[in-house]
Amino acid sequence: MKRKSWLKSAGALALAITVLSSVAYADHGPREFRGGKHCEGMFFGKTHMILENRAELGLSDEKISAVKALMLETKKSVIKQNAEIEIAELDLKAKMMEDPADTKTVGTLIDQKYELKKAEAKTLAEAVAKLKTILTKEQDEKLKTLCEAKMKERFSGKACPRKFKRD
Repeated sequence: MKRKSWLKSAGALALAITVLSSVAYADHGPREFRGGKHCEGMFFGKTHMILENRAELGLSDEKISAVKALMLETKKSVIKQNAEIEIAELDLKAKMMEDPADTKTVGTLIDQKYELKKAEAKTLAEAVAKLKTILTKEQDEKLKTLCEAKMKERFSGKACPRKFKRD
């Protein structure tokens, strides 16, 4: 009788651990798609697709240079903005750890942090808009077709290594 009770308890514990670990793992994904990094992933993903498929898109050397220059300029800007955001977060944490915390200063630092994040998002949105002006309408349509094909390949299992493929 004791043994059955013990086995039931062990089974319930194993089930709980399995469920909780899968829930905890579910939030893990590419960093750029979590925590407000979606715009960054969208811009750099698109520039990567453009440069990777430059021959199929028929890009001139000038357009390739323009995409690379925009990518470099945007990356530098995003790095600077992320550093400013991180500094604001450190200042905010330091103020919140003080006893007693000055709520007025904390509120100002929170506003500053989110103004910086807003500026970063606007920078990336502007970069995406500039990127769209570099391509012609035909090139943009071709890029969309290539992206759709790439996504279908990625999620159909054809792009997966053989050992991970499900039969």
